[in-house]
Parts: sequence; structure tokens; C-alpha cells
Amino acid sequence: MAIDRKLLATDKLLRDPNGRAPLNVTLKLLHKEYEFGAIRGKYLAYTRDGLDALHEELCREFGIEDIRRYVAQITGQNLDRGQMAAHTAKEKAASQLPSERLVELNWGDGRLQSPDLYQSPQKTDRIRSSGISLLCDWQALPDWPEVMVVENHDTLLQLDRYQLDEETRALPAFYRGHDRQARNLKHYLEAHPDTQVVLFADLDPKGLALAMDFHAKSLLAPPVSRWAEARVDHDAWRRQIADQRRLEAKAQGGLYRLWRELEAQSAAVMQQQWLHVDASLTRFDTGLHR
Repeated sequence: MAIDRKLLATDKLLRDPNGRAPLNVTLKLLHKEYEFGAIRGKYLAYTRDGLDALHEELCREFGIEDIRRYVAQITGQNLDRGQMAAHTAKEKAASQLPSERLVELNWGDGRLQSPDLYQSPQKTDRIRSSGISLLCDWQALPDWPEVMVVENHDTLLQLDRYQLDEETRALPAFYRGHDRQARNLKHYLEAHPDTQVVLFADLDPKGLALAMDFHAKSLLAPPVSRWAEARVDHDAWRRQIADQRRLEAKAQGGLYRLWRELEAQSAAVMQQQWLHVDASLTRFDTGLHR
């Protein structure tokens, strides 16, 4: 449970009020904001009356009755803002945010469905429409045998414009995401180890390295004969030296063969180039499995 650091520091002082504590950033903050104690070299010296006054002021600020009881009640719990409101007026300190378990996906065949997909996606018609994606609690998603993971957000929102076969088009497509969304996608895949991943990434060393990260069974790209029609980002190729070295050292099977084709052309092609080329996307077997 995320508790404000001022409350945690005061709770620690209340549990051992010996009149002196080693200085740290939080104690310096308490001293500056609340004129609490006096700095003596590397320590903060304080009196019991001063500590009681600090306790009273913080309780008013955070809308709680007692810091020690408050910390004891919620330490180790995982509360959302509604639950946190039972303890304090500062419910934004809750660690469980509404976005805590969300992943973003574009799903299905173009039919707009009822809005309860957030809660029960398995009970709705599927959707895939340009410019539309859905934020869903990953724990509410079904155990799909196969999913698509898309590297770029713009591509996720425009999947209907890409030339995909019907089987691939019907897959639930997740945005690869960053930070919390990326972790949530990882949690979903870890919870469903039999779910296979079809990766749609940029055709560059970084995109092929993502196939290793996701243990993607296949990678979407046009036939090799069409690659030369796309505009190549040579700067991106030069920036991705670390990914090139990783592929050279660790890629195997179908992924290694793809890497060799890519290396031969020094290609770094963004996904959006395939809209310009107007090429059908096919699945390249990577030889990887989850």
C-alpha cells in the first residue's frame, strides 16, 4: 500500500520517540514545511511536544484520526480509492488505481458492441474499427488460444487498413504498451502460458528482438520480395546496434533467417510503410513458442 512518506516517517518517530533521528530527505521536508525539530549536523533533534504538534497537523491535513492506527490498518493492504476513502480524505494515496490492470486492444470484425466489454469482453460482439480501441482489465479477459501484439499505437488504431487474412484479422490485438500497460500485457500472457503470440512490429532489428521478448510464434510482414518497395529508415538501422548484436547472438530458426534477410537489406521499415506499399501481410514462422 502506498502511504505518504510524511506519514510513514512520522509513524516511525512515534514508535521510537527518542528525540533524535538521522537526517533524510523526508525529515528535511518535515522540518522545512512544518518547522518540526532542529537540524543538528547529520541528525534532526525534536521534542515530544513538537512531535505531538506534528502528528496533530498531519492528521488534519490527511483527514485521519491517528497516524499510527492509520498506518497499521492499511500497511500491506492493496486498496483502491473507494476503499481508501474509509480511512482518509486523501484517497488519492491509494495504490490500486483504476488503470492498475488495464490493457488496450482492438478486437474483431468491425461490429461495435455494447459498452460492457470493460467488464466482460467474452460476452460481447467483437470490434475492429479504425480509430477505436478498448481498455480492459486483463484479469477479465478470456483464455484466447492466439493473440496479436502490435508494436505501435497508431497501427493498432488502423488495423482495419492493413491487408490481413481472415484468421489473423479475427485475432484480439493488444497494444504492446509501455510502463504499466506493458506490465499488464506481460501479466496476461504469464497467466495464459498456452496463448500463442502473433507479433506485428516494425521490420527492423528492434521489431525482431521484440519477437524474442514475447516468444512470438510468428511475425507479420509482407513477402520478402516486397520489402525493397518500402522506404527504409537508415537512421533507425544505425541506432539499433544493440538489437542487431542480440539477434546475431541469440536468434535461431525462422527468426534467424528473417534476421539474415533484414541484415542483407540493412532494412528498418516502419509498419505504416506497408500501407503505402499496399502489400498483403503474411505470417513468418519464427520457431519460437511460449
